[in-house]
Amino acid sequence: MKLRSGQTMRDIKIIAAASRTRR
Repeated sequence: MKLRSGQTMRDIKIIAAASRTRR
């Protein structure tokens, strides 16, 4: 696992999308 640049942005986008779709 050497992917840390871009994984945080993807995690944030996924979390934001899930939070917006659940709300």
